[in-house]
Amino acid sequence: MTRLVLPVCSRMEEDFDFLSSLQTTLFCLRCVGTWPSNTYKLDAYTLYATASITICLFGHNFFQTVNIFFIFNDLNTLTGVIFVALTCLVAILKSLLFIFNMRRLKKLLLVDIRQKLFKPRNRQQVVMVQSRVNFWKKIYFMFTGMGVATMFFWALFPIMDGTVKEHRLPFLAWYPFSVNKSPFYEITYIYQIVSVFFIVIVNMNSDMLLVALMNILGVQCDLLCDNLKNIQFRERINEEFLRCVNHHMQILSYASDCNKFFNTIVLAQFFTTVVSLGLTMYQLTISLNIPFASFGFDWTIGSVGLQKNLIIFIAKSQRPIRMSALNLFHLSLETFVKILRTAYSYFALLNNVNSLN
Repeated sequence: MTRLVLPVCSRMEEDFDFLSSLQTTLFCLRCVGTWPSNTYKLDAYTLYATASITICLFGHNFFQTVNIFFIFNDLNTLTGVIFVALTCLVAILKSLLFIFNMRRLKKLLLVDIRQKLFKPRNRQQVVMVQSRVNFWKKIYFMFTGMGVATMFFWALFPIMDGTVKEHRLPFLAWYPFSVNKSPFYEITYIYQIVSVFFIVIVNMNSDMLLVALMNILGVQCDLLCDNLKNIQFRERINEEFLRCVNHHMQILSYASDCNKFFNTIVLAQFFTTVVSLGLTMYQLTISLNIPFASFGFDWTIGSVGLQKNLIIFIAKSQRPIRMSALNLFHLSLETFVKILRTAYSYFALLNNVNSLN
């Protein structure tokens, strides 16, 4: 009788690194001052980060917010300015959360995802993980393309409709000087474009980093399901099952740490853009297949102790891994639909008020 040999991870599986797919995202975050090499300290990069966030994010949002008081009676203009100002405000919030939680984020990306239990165990799992990573990359570039296109049209709109001759700026804002004269108009125009560039980079890459963390959680659940289904070695069945249990515990711990990092960001994102919300909700239903995958291996050949542990494990894994916004509500399709309905209700209200005027 041929004896089965436990598959051993090759060099390809051992060297697999989830972080390699995030290099573009992390580079963009570094360009806007929200990803230092190690931590923030008294050096040139910290000075650059402070200046860029203060001038481009805080400054641009401040001038737009002040302008609200001058257009308060114009409902159409007011709603547009508030939307853009809220987008800028969320970018500020994200940058601050990244800065103050940098140690936790570094641990999530540089330490936790590199642990041995999180790595694929064979070439088949490498292919499975790589396909999920490639799918995330497609989403990233699609989202980046939309963001760049939006920034491009925002920047060139006064030029395209000819209002640049009237010294119109891409964004309505108040400044303590006259922008209708040169060179103040040109300087202010460039300042708005640079500021929006920073805001778009912060929003896009912070959102996609959150999606990447959720994608990693989804991948880990897929790996756990595959490992559970392929437990087939009679002499090592208890050891392999305990390895899967430990893997599940590490997934729960990783999900908890991720939730602590970005629950505030998700809460703010809920009230800004439906597109960002939809992408942030990617891979939320990531643990529903684990209880069914537990029956994939021949557990009948195991000991009574193993079967009891399997029952406990199935009961534990039936509780889905959910992300929440400050523990006020969980991210789900039902919550998403409710938010869409609420958003439409506010739209109907504003539309009725505008029609009465």
